[in-house]
Amino acid sequence: MNFDDMKETLTDLIKLYRKRGSSLRSQVNPLINKSGLITQASWNNTFTHLEQYEESEITREQFSATIEAFRKDLFNKILYDNKFISIINKPSNYAEIKQCLEAFTSEPFDDINASKLIEDEDEDCCYKSISGSTTTYIFKKIRKYSVKEDLKVSALKLEYQNDGYDKLFAYVDISLPCFDSIIMDDERKIIILAADLSSIFQVDNLRGAVASLKTIIRKGSSEEVKISDKNTNFFPAIQKFYEEVIGNVKELAFKTDDGVAHYENAKRGISCIKDGDFHIGGTDVADIEAYKIRKTYSTSDVNQENSVYLVSSWYVLNGNLGERKLGEATISASSYKEFFVIVDKLLDWSILNDEI
Repeated sequence: MNFDDMKETLTDLIKLYRKRGSSLRSQVNPLINKSGLITQASWNNTFTHLEQYEESEITREQFSATIEAFRKDLFNKILYDNKFISIINKPSNYAEIKQCLEAFTSEPFDDINASKLIEDEDEDCCYKSISGSTTTYIFKKIRKYSVKEDLKVSALKLEYQNDGYDKLFAYVDISLPCFDSIIMDDERKIIILAADLSSIFQVDNLRGAVASLKTIIRKGSSEEVKISDKNTNFFPAIQKFYEEVIGNVKELAFKTDDGVAHYENAKRGISCIKDGDFHIGGTDVADIEAYKIRKTYSTSDVNQENSVYLVSSWYVLNGNLGERKLGEATISASSYKEFFVIVDKLLDWSILNDEI
């Protein structure tokens, strides 16, 4: 790869991180700085500064190492970060479903050039990644979302600038490569259907992406091979995550035994909602029933947290016990191991094979 191509590839990788909602300060700059390149305080300054580098043996080595660092980090994000998931537990036709997926044209995910992931084009084939007891089938799709930008009134045509407008907004459609996946776990005998970028897209879009993954299996198999509509019911896990000692509760919606609803969101400087007076002293006299929770876990990387997010509603909590169902969860993890630590908790604390 010549040096101009290196600069273009690294710039495009950083732009993809920006589109995916990554933090420049805590997620991108540490990767840039790892190989000795100088970081900047803004996205635009970062792109300008990269373009100003001149080729030398040292800069080639720095750019090559930085691209590889981004590549490894991006692959982990594509596989395990910001995923909206549902789980099918121990389907009777697990082997047939996996055989169906194995019949697809696929490329080894770990061998893909980073520039191919950046392209704003759908892929016809799937990528395959094998780790531990799991095989992950990854499908690249281009989705669009709108971003609201605050413009100055001076951006209006001259004849409209004196019409009393105080603010001017514009919506920009951004095309974003998304990587949805089907994870087949031979040890646990589960199927995880994962839609990418849960923090960016609306829940209905994410549910549609999960449904599309099921359609991929149904269309690619014979009539005898079916994908179950019975998902693991995560609702009971909400209370268990609240009661769990380790980790930090960052967001919580719950009802007390007097029927009062509460919502708490950890403010800056507060590591865990449960450290508050109500949860320390109040739980002795009040039973808490949680129906929404976001919980984080620390990692060896101070810039990275693993998290799980479970969202139900007051109406579901107050319905019949048999109707307390939640078929989706959001997981963000930095590695295979940490992703499945959370998955195992979900499996242990949920109702398996409950129809959603």
